[in-house]
Amino acid sequence: MQKAKLTLVAMLALSGLAAAQAQSTSSSGTTLPKRKHKVMAKKPAGPTLEEQIKELHDQMQSQIDSLKSDLADRDAKLAQAQAQAAAAASQAQTAASQAQAAASAASSSSDAVNNLQGAVADLKTTTVAVQTQATELKKSIDEPIALRYKGVTLTPGGFLAAETVWRQRGIAGDINTQFTGIPYSGVAEGKLSEWNASGRQSRISLLAEGKTDNWTYRGFYEADFLSAGVSSNNNQSNSYTLRQRQAFGEAQSNGGWIFAGGQMWSLMTENLDGIVNRTQALPLTIDPQYSVGFVWTRQEAFRVTKKLGDSTWLAVSAEEPQTLNVGCHTPSTVPAICSSIVYQSPGNTGGLYNNQANYSFNLQPDYIAKAVSDTKFGHYELEGVFSTFRDRYYPNATATTPSATGALNETTYGGGLGASARWSVLDKKIVFGYKVLAGAGVERYGSSTLPTVTVKPDGALEPLRGGSSLVTLELHPTKRWDIYSNFGVDYAERAVYQLNGTDYGYGSPNQNTTGCQTETVPGTSTAGGGTAVGAAASCTADNRATGELTLGYWYRFYKGPKGTLQQGVQYSYEERATWQGTGGSPKATDGMVFSSFRYYLP
Repeated sequence: MQKAKLTLVAMLALSGLAAAQAQSTSSSGTTLPKRKHKVMAKKPAGPTLEEQIKELHDQMQSQIDSLKSDLADRDAKLAQAQAQAAAAASQAQTAASQAQAAASAASSSSDAVNNLQGAVADLKTTTVAVQTQATELKKSIDEPIALRYKGVTLTPGGFLAAETVWRQRGIAGDINTQFTGIPYSGVAEGKLSEWNASGRQSRISLLAEGKTDNWTYRGFYEADFLSAGVSSNNNQSNSYTLRQRQAFGEAQSNGGWIFAGGQMWSLMTENLDGIVNRTQALPLTIDPQYSVGFVWTRQEAFRVTKKLGDSTWLAVSAEEPQTLNVGCHTPSTVPAICSSIVYQSPGNTGGLYNNQANYSFNLQPDYIAKAVSDTKFGHYELEGVFSTFRDRYYPNATATTPSATGALNETTYGGGLGASARWSVLDKKIVFGYKVLAGAGVERYGSSTLPTVTVKPDGALEPLRGGSSLVTLELHPTKRWDIYSNFGVDYAERAVYQLNGTDYGYGSPNQNTTGCQTETVPGTSTAGGGTAVGAAASCTADNRATGELTLGYWYRFYKGPKGTLQQGVQYSYEERATWQGTGGSPKATDGMVFSSFRYYLP
C-alpha cells in the first residue's frame, strides 16, 4: 500500500514538471513564435532545473517520510489496539469462566440451601408427626377406642337404656309391640290401658377385626335382653335372659369380595351403604319391633357379596326359612282340611329348641339376591326372595275311622320382589326413604308377621299374596336433633276355596266374626293360677292389614369421645283391619307413647 502511494506522488511530480516544460508549446504541438522583448535590466538568474527537481525531490521525500512515520505510528497503535483487544478478550473469557464458575457455585449454594431448607422442613414435619403419633399413642393408652389381642382389634359397643311404654289398649307386653295383637275395643284388654318400664333393650356388642395384606377378617356379636326365660317376671328383680341378635363372621378382600356366615340381618333388609353388614337402614323408632311395613329378619345365613366399581353391589344369600302359622279356618260344615296336615311341631328341648314355640319342617333355605346402586342422586336397591313350603297331608284324617293311609308330602313355592330408595338433600338434613315388598308367601319378612300360607283342598300349602310398604322421613336440623316420621302397611290377601260347596280358607266370608267386640268373663290363667282375660267367643277374624303412623324425636345432650347421651319420645298410632266374616270386619286401634333415655359407648 505504501509503494502505491509513493508511485502516485512521483507521477504527480512528473506531471507538474511536464506541464512546466510545455508552457511554450501549443496544444497542437508546434512551437509558438518567439515574441520580441524589450531590453530590460538584467535580473539575476533563478534556480536551475536541476535545483528545482532536487528541491521537489526533497519536498516529496519529506512528505514520504512523514507518511511513513504516520503509517508506522498507525501500525503501532493498531498493534497496540489489537493487543489490548486480545487482552480484553482474554480477560472477558476469564471473566466469563469466572462468572460461570461463580454461577455454578451460586447454583450449588442455592441447591444446598434449598436442600437444607427441605431437610429442615422435613425435620419439622417428622417432628410434628412424631409428636402427633406420641399424642395419639398416649391417647390410645389412656383412652383406647379398641383393644388389641394377638393381632386382633377388639371394639366394644352397645348402649344402656331406660325406657317406658304407655298403650291406650293393653297387650300385656313390654316395649316390644305385637302388631297383630292389638285388642278390639269391646273386649277386656281393650278397655284397660298399660304402662311399663324396661331396661331390656340395653344392648352389648363386640367387633373383632384382623387384617392381612389382602384380606380383612371380622367377627361381630350383638345381644340384648328382650327374651323371657321360664322364671322371668316383673315381680321383683325383672330377671330376663340374654338374647342373641347377631353373631357372624366375615372375610373381606381388597378386591371387593365379602363372604359372611352366621346370624345377621336378612339380605332383604335395606342398607344405608352398599351391601355391608352393620349398615342397615333401621327406622328411627324406640319400639324394638320397629315399624309396621319394615322388611326384616335376623336369621342364620351364608352370604356372598361383590362390589363392582365405585357404586354397584351384588349379593346372594341362603337364609334360615320358617313357615308361619297357617291362615286357615274351616267351618263346621266342612271337613277339617286345615287340621289334616303337618308342617310344623313344638320345639324339641333335646334339640335345644323352645317347646313353647313351633318350628316348621323346612325343605331348603330361602334364597335371596340383591343389587344396589349408590349414586349422587340417592341409594337404590332391588332384591328378590325364593321360598319353599312343605307339609304332609293326611287325606283320611277326617274319615269315620281316621288313618294315615294315603299320606303324602306336598311342596309348593313362593317368593317376591322388593325395592327401596333413599334420597337426602341439604347435606343430609332431610332424608326421605321408601321401601316395598310384594309377592306370595313373603309376609314373614314384614314386621307384623302376617300368615304366609293357607291350605288348598288337595292338602298342599298355598302361599298368600301380600306385601309390605314403608315410607320414612327424617329431619336432622342440627347435630343434636333427629326428628322422624314413619308410615307403614303390612297386607295379606285373602285366599278362599270351596269344599263340599262351602267357602273356607284365609279371609273366608264364612268365618264367624260376630263376637269379636264382645267382652267375656275372666278365664283361668296358666301363669300363677290366677285369672286372665276371657277369650273372645265367636271371633275367627283373619287379619287383612296393619297400618302404623309414628312421630318421634331423638335429642343428644352429648356426643363425643366420652360416648353419647340421648333422650327420645315417640307416639305411634296403629290400626288392625280384618277380612269380613259373618259378623262384619272388626277393627282394632291403639295409641302408644314411648320414651327412652340411653347412653351409648363411644
